[in-house]
Amino acid sequence: LPKRAHKRVERSKQEIEIEHRSGISSIYVLVIELEIKYLPLLYLQSSSINIDPIA
Repeated sequence: LPKRAHKRVERSKQEIEIEHRSGISSIYVLVIELEIKYLPLLYLQSSSINIDPIA
């Protein structure tokens, strides 16, 4: 019985790792999409602020 339980625990760990990886990868994809959308805007804002003598 302990061996079977240990195998079940290993299986659940692998499943959790797979879910964790897929979750992380989806978060990375979202971050990359946001960076592609908003980094150019942020770059333009920061460059315009740096050029602007009032700011």
